[in-house]
Amino acid sequence: MKKVAALLLCLLVSSACREDLKWTAADKKPGPAASPAASPVAAKSADATPLPTAATPVPTRAATGQFKIIYTEMQTQSQHDLAKMLWRHGFPRRQLNILGSVYALPEDITIRVTECKAADGSDILNAFYLRETREIRLCIGFFRSIAMIYYDGTDYVKAIAHAHNVFQFILLHEMGHALIDVLKLPITGKEEDAADQFAIFVLADDLPEKDLPQAIYAAYYFKQSAATRQETYADQHGFSHQRVYNFSCWVYGTGPEHYAYLIDNGYLTQARAVTCREEWQQLKTGWLKLLTPHLKEKTTP
Repeated sequence: MKKVAALLLCLLVSSACREDLKWTAADKKPGPAASPAASPVAAKSADATPLPTAATPVPTRAATGQFKIIYTEMQTQSQHDLAKMLWRHGFPRRQLNILGSVYALPEDITIRVTECKAADGSDILNAFYLRETREIRLCIGFFRSIAMIYYDGTDYVKAIAHAHNVFQFILLHEMGHALIDVLKLPITGKEEDAADQFAIFVLADDLPEKDLPQAIYAAYYFKQSAATRQETYADQHGFSHQRVYNFSCWVYGTGPEHYAYLIDNGYLTQARAVTCREEWQQLKTGWLKLLTPHLKEKTTP
């Protein structure tokens, strides 16, 4: 509780925390001796920039549907400050600009950053896709809980930066669900696994320089939070430790020469690593085949 209070106090009263957050470059190799690295983000806009409480379309090349972003009004100042920080640093505009420039949507998909409350008033720590309304809902309390996984009691900037990386992966996971639904993509096996694969596929395509911090941070988050997650055999998701090995394997498969440290730090076994390049190629080929019919036609300027 002291850690939570310290981070929230920073977000409430510290101008250095609220207004001058800058991601720091650190060790990119997660594990017991090192936490995942922060990634650079876009320069902040003026603090007076309002949150988009009405649907904000993301510019795309001619298409029927659009990605729309909504930040709902937060009930507490600390939640509002977290939401404003995310918006200031380009979340989720950057990710949606990339997807919106490539894929043609037959209808709109809304991304809503909001407070999510259970019946008893507690925060819902989750993100999910609502098929009925074609809406991805990202709970701001979930973001805060992720930050606390990384908070060491001193460096709130690094904790928020790490959480930002994880949240980008979670957004793309939920976007996988949304595109499977809206584009009527045929999926065999568990959709949750396919959504994880989509997130890795997009991140790897977006970062050809072989730097996949969002996926590595997601693996670190699931590994660290596994002990507190209530998991059952009946759940649609794989067990957290299984997802850790999957993420690590697919990342490793994009370039084993760049990601040997995933084996050294216990995120991947030598036995699994043998098949990871093949697994990645299969994943990449499958998603390319599914999505190619939905690519936008390039327009000449």
